[in-house]
Amino acid sequence: DSIGGLEGLIAKSESNLKVLEDFVDATPWIHFLAQDKTSRSNTSVCFTLDLEPDQVKKMTALLEAEGAAYDLSLIHISEPTRLLSISYAVFCLKKKKKKK
Repeated sequence: DSIGGLEGLIAKSESNLKVLEDFVDATPWIHFLAQDKTSRSNTSVCFTLDLEPDQVKKMTALLEAEGAAYDLSLIHISEPTRLLSISYAVFCLKKKKKKK
């Protein structure tokens, strides 16, 4: 409750989603998997990336090295009905445990 309780948590998650939306709008190689805003989650965000697999690996390594994201899980999906492969990235942000 000291940081706003449920209302504070909801406001923070909506604010975080706005930051991601602004980044996606300004960056041509990343898109929301849920293209319809009404079906987009503000707590479990999935992206499609127009990048090569080695570029995705470098990006996730940098995010972890910078302490911006932890435990990133990537699922590479290529369907025969698609002309190009699509990389789906699910960013699972976790608070890093402090070492004693």
